[in-house]
Amino acid sequence: MNRLLETKMNLLPWMTLVFLLSAGSSFADVDVNWLTRIVIAIRKEYRIEGQFCLAANIPLNHDPNRLNEVLQNDRYSGNVEDTLSDGDVYTGSSVVVAKPAGAVHAEPQVLSRKNLQQLIRHSENHFLLIYSYLSACGGKCTNPDNRKYNILKDIENNVIPYWIDGAFVFTKVFDKPKNGPVPTKEELEQSLIRLGNTGFLLRNIFRCYKPQNLEFQCYSCSSHRKVAKVCVENTQERSRSADSFFSGKRPGINQSDSSSGKKRSRSADSIISRKSPRMNQSDSSSSSRSSSSSSRSSNRSSNRSSNRSSSRSSSRSADSIISRKRPRMNQSDSNSRSRSRSSISSSRSGSRSRSTSSTHG
Repeated sequence: MNRLLETKMNLLPWMTLVFLLSAGSSFADVDVNWLTRIVIAIRKEYRIEGQFCLAANIPLNHDPNRLNEVLQNDRYSGNVEDTLSDGDVYTGSSVVVAKPAGAVHAEPQVLSRKNLQQLIRHSENHFLLIYSYLSACGGKCTNPDNRKYNILKDIENNVIPYWIDGAFVFTKVFDKPKNGPVPTKEELEQSLIRLGNTGFLLRNIFRCYKPQNLEFQCYSCSSHRKVAKVCVENTQERSRSADSFFSGKRPGINQSDSSSGKKRSRSADSIISRKSPRMNQSDSSSSSRSSSSSSRSSNRSSNRSSNRSSSRSSSRSADSIISRKRPRMNQSDSNSRSRSRSSISSSRSGSRSRSTSSTHG
């Protein structure tokens, strides 16, 4: 009995160790509404165009409306902006920020042990937000065979052992690389699965963006234990809406929007130019259409007038024919005819008066 009790007592430390290791091997679930507000505040502070990566060490359950208190020593206007402009990685008391540097992507620069060291010292009771504008690429960042640039080993060695709460967030799906083939949907899904297997878990990987005609929101990449569709598909309208939302600018400020704006302005100009007296190609075509229509109308008018004149001339000719057939009357004929008509009418009236007097008598 004593031996059995002693054996159980010896097992307790090992069981505790296993429990602690398993608890620290993956992140806890994330409050999506809280995360959405945090990401909005982060992106409004760090208005960086294009791809960049950021790691922010935020106290657990911190009020998103007071995030400026956490970032007071790491404001974008100042050291962060200047450091990034020089092509360096910014390492502050609460954030680490980097942009791509040649062949090196932004994510491995942020997640290296050297650059995360300050945040690791204050990881207790903190939430680690890893934000990347583009999703992690499968060719380098989540490729286990790429020992130099993959971030899987960085997350396993530099993040999971020190934080128990965190999330990996991106805004736009990385589906159009500058070099190399376009990744398939299956390759994008596998990239996210490998990222989740580091200890983040797929449910703690989020796409935070503003869909068209909807509010900005974070969406988990886990849906029924599979990769959510929203995390592997892009649309132009969604990315534009998200960019304009983060930058605080009106839609139409990036290159694609400006080109579309130019097209719209050209269309408007072409419409105006049709109304103005200047002649460009569209004007000449419209003027030719106008001249053709005017010629048609003039033809129609001329046809109508010619028809009218011809009908008038035909009626005149008919009248002349009829007048030719009628016997011409001179003045003596007309006088004799009028006298004969008067004598006939007087004889008729006389006979009527005689017949009337015989009937009443």
